[in-house]
Amino acid sequence: MTSFYKKYKVIFIVVFITTQCFLFFTACKSYYDLYRTNISYLYKQEDSYFKPNISINKENDDLFIYYTITASQVSYFKTDENSKYNYSLQINYLVYDYEFDKKMLDSATVYINDSIENISLSKIENKVKINTPEKDFKIKIVLTDIISKNSYVKYFNVIKSKIRGDYYLLYENDNINNDNIIHVNTLIGIENKYAKKKKLIAEYFNNNFEIAPPPHASNSRKLLTNLLKYDSTFALNFNEANNRFEFNPTKTGIYKIYLNEEENLYLSLFCFAENYPAISNVNEMLNSIRYITSKKEFEQIQQTEEIKNKIDTFWIENTGNKERAREMIKKYYTGVQNANRLFTSYYEGWKTDRGMIYIVLGAPHIVYKSINSETWIYGNEKSLNSMNFTFNKVENPFSDNDFELFRLPIYANYWFVNIDTWRR
Repeated sequence: MTSFYKKYKVIFIVVFITTQCFLFFTACKSYYDLYRTNISYLYKQEDSYFKPNISINKENDDLFIYYTITASQVSYFKTDENSKYNYSLQINYLVYDYEFDKKMLDSATVYINDSIENISLSKIENKVKINTPEKDFKIKIVLTDIISKNSYVKYFNVIKSKIRGDYYLLYENDNINNDNIIHVNTLIGIENKYAKKKKLIAEYFNNNFEIAPPPHASNSRKLLTNLLKYDSTFALNFNEANNRFEFNPTKTGIYKIYLNEEENLYLSLFCFAENYPAISNVNEMLNSIRYITSKKEFEQIQQTEEIKNKIDTFWIENTGNKERAREMIKKYYTGVQNANRLFTSYYEGWKTDRGMIYIVLGAPHIVYKSINSETWIYGNEKSLNSMNFTFNKVENPFSDNDFELFRLPIYANYWFVNIDTWRR
């Protein structure tokens, strides 16, 4: 009897240890997959044809993954000539503890099989409910086109108290707006089922912030001090016809919308020029080339009455001929536009630290993202000649997409070499 007990006790111990080892290495692998996955393709606009828009929002007390895909980006099959276009998608998500990010809390895979009638005119939109913990969490979402095997990965740090959900529903020119970017001279509508016919208050902050200092500068940016006090305040008009509070912003800047000062949940809107993220006027063309001009050159262009002609002259003189200048102008301002699209925070994406590096150095070869930082690597990761940039997340009252570069003097030579590349 004793021998039998000892025998199975040993087996139990071996199985227990084996199981614990398996769980440990699985957790380690999950953690590695979360933060040591190269997501640089998110910043390389030309590399991936499959780029859905993914967001997380709340309906009542439930959280959902929302996705929108341009229909032409998805692969299809037809059962016969007259049938609809059938597609198959897979959503896989992994939920991690917010503080202890090695701990995976949940995971799930959802399959979507559906069809559409017209590829050229359609968008594929849907939502998937997330089984979430009561507390804040991090999530990795992988959306895959099963037929083409194209995948897209998105990471979110979810702070539940900051998800506006259906508390505020935002419209721009009667179209639902799922982000916080709006444009001047457009009709902005906001639904708030709790306000009813009460008033919503707007505080306006001028966001004419300076551009990012160079990566080797001893001084870091000083932007948050501009956000301590609003420049003006006003009440939004209530339109009984559509049950929305409305206003038409005439100035770029930040608009903070709230029901009353005691409410913790407010809506931050970042208002830019009508064609944003595109560069739409001469002043934007001038300001965004500050990264590659000397102070003297910039001031000379700024002080002339023919700014556009002076900008063209700058490019022609530095590149040697009109054809080369035209090529470099297109490349540079495409980078500026992409920086706006990728890195907009509470001010223009091209002015941010990540925007500056992206414009001058191009898209990074490797990107690792964690809860509070991003690491960009240019060159071979294992090479001594590679260059790493670390951007740390900054907490501020308006945006969760604010990152500050950890500046180092060693970047100076690398920076000036790349500046010279733009000027020849």
